[in-house]
Amino acid sequence: MYNFDKIVSLNKKFDEILTKDFGHFRPIAIVQKDSESDKDVNYLTLFMIEKGEKSLFGKPTSHDDFESQKKKFLDEVDSFAEKFDDFLDRVEKQLSESEIESLEIIGKTIDNRTRKLISAVKKFKIDENWNLQKLSDEYLIAIDKNFSSFISEVVRVLESGIDEKPFYQQVLQIFNSFLKNIGIFTLELKAGEKLDDKKYDFIQPEECDKCNTTDRNLAHVIKNVISFPYMVAENRAIADGKVNMWRIVNG
Repeated sequence: MYNFDKIVSLNKKFDEILTKDFGHFRPIAIVQKDSESDKDVNYLTLFMIEKGEKSLFGKPTSHDDFESQKKKFLDEVDSFAEKFDDFLDRVEKQLSESEIESLEIIGKTIDNRTRKLISAVKKFKIDENWNLQKLSDEYLIAIDKNFSSFISEVVRVLESGIDEKPFYQQVLQIFNSFLKNIGIFTLELKAGEKLDDKKYDFIQPEECDKCNTTDRNLAHVIKNVISFPYMVAENRAIADGKVNMWRIVNG
């Protein structure tokens, strides 16, 4: 049985560090769950990001405004990487060797993906014939693959230990704060939700061994949410969500 008192104690220490160095962060309550489904629901909510007031991916008002948005984006990426490194330096003395190795894996993922993302942004060239809407669209297309991989890889690594390693939750808070600062938000999905055509555009159904059913009322219904879509606008995802869907079979 996992020592939840120890987790709460460690979380308190990490929250103090984060509050001191990075401002106020939402506290996380660790709740022991009896079932696997309860655990999934509990920890999945930590990945939710509300839509912020600003976005660095909106239609620019001029070419100068676009260059300003791009610079702010690169500054935010650098700031995120620096905050993670600073966090690692400050907490590593409180962690075991295996826990430090886990954080270093996250660090390598962040370093690798941020380098590729920054490179894609810097290589983007403007065609003089583009209007501002075309410029915005082409920019998103140019960085889409690297940005999607960046988000998906970091989320995948954090998901792998979020329910056992309290410091993963603190890293996730830094990550979520970065994404919100640049205008990324999540689209909430729920188990039991019947998807409309709009949301289908933002998900990738995953294979599931226990998704077969003869109940036709469950057509297009989510059985389980694995990850949320990460959105740059109400009608555009930068990283698709992943779900298990009920699969109707003949009874």
